[in-house]
Amino acid sequence: MALKLSVSTAFDPDGHKPGLRLQGDWVHVLITDGRHWGVGELSHSGDDARCIQTARELFAVVETSRSLSLELLQAWRVGNWSNPADFITATAISGLEQALVDLIAQQAGVPSWQLFGNPTPPSDVPVYATLNRALTSRTESDYGAVIEAALQAGFTSLKVAPFDQVEPAGDQRAQAREALELMEKLVRRFPAVSWRVDCHARFVPKTFAPVARRLASLSLAWLEEPFVDPTALAALRQACPIPIAAGELFFGPQGFLPLLQANAVDVIMPDVKHCGGFLALREIGELAESFGVKVSPPQPLRARFHHRLVARRGHHAECHRPGDSLLPGSGSNTLPAPDRKRAHEATPPNRLGLRCHPLASLCGLTPSAWPRICQRGCERERAENSSTRSRSGLRNC
Repeated sequence: MALKLSVSTAFDPDGHKPGLRLQGDWVHVLITDGRHWGVGELSHSGDDARCIQTARELFAVVETSRSLSLELLQAWRVGNWSNPADFITATAISGLEQALVDLIAQQAGVPSWQLFGNPTPPSDVPVYATLNRALTSRTESDYGAVIEAALQAGFTSLKVAPFDQVEPAGDQRAQAREALELMEKLVRRFPAVSWRVDCHARFVPKTFAPVARRLASLSLAWLEEPFVDPTALAALRQACPIPIAAGELFFGPQGFLPLLQANAVDVIMPDVKHCGGFLALREIGELAESFGVKVSPPQPLRARFHHRLVARRGHHAECHRPGDSLLPGSGSNTLPAPDRKRAHEATPPNRLGLRCHPLASLCGLTPSAWPRICQRGCERERAENSSTRSRSGLRNC
């Protein structure tokens, strides 16, 4: 039977907030061989309708295939899918590849991550919680309530994106002042938290030095994408003691190579739903390994934690929450049916394809184990940062 494609879109009431870098609804592509079906994510391309149409057009290469394999996907990846014209096409390619990997894994009777030569999962997967979608008013009290909920759920490592008011034009130092004061208050109020700050590439390099100096005093776990220019990031990394993370919206190994060659980052963040899919993610991880750089993929909705196990030099994995109700105000950011029913179940690590709750299925853990995992990951992170980044003081940051 020839492969067939369909698309599912679910409205995300939290997905259109002004503070989000990528806005939109949850969009999934489904590919079936008549017996199994694979799922990939097309969300947050910037134009859902065009992304869906592009995925349908690209699927013409796939639909007549009688026998799928990773080798065949690799041939497509280095051929017709190697050089997308824009971010929308990159997202369409990535979604199709995710769905096909899911389908191949189900046909083979294994979890998706096992296709890539990892016979057993690690004993734990360190995670951090990103809070951006859970916030409503983005005031200090709003942050406080969300952080308290995350801490009660067992998270000790959190990511925030406080610089929503910063725009390319205007006085960026003045625009950032309120966010910096907020961060200083949060660090004082929650001293045990390991903090990551995402800047969403809102800054220009020439105005960022005073902002970096104030952030450096907060002992952040990392500073994510104040800008994306490799040369500017390399200069910042040399001047500032904060580990630098970047690359959330980059495509393929070729997209990350300038960052790595410039020695611009400590952590790269290839997103499986934009970087080209699992095969590209694996290659990006191998490239990062050759440069001694860590990999911390953002969390897609469906490919939860498979991407973290596929990536080489895997660092922390991002998580919005471990179940349906970790953070207030983010009820839409749950697994869509039929997976929602088993969001809190302890599932053995042998669910086929991508169909699994992140840690329960990969590691056989119940939700009660999350505090232990998060604490262990936080302790490991602190040890790694102290041993791999010996730079001290504020330097010329």
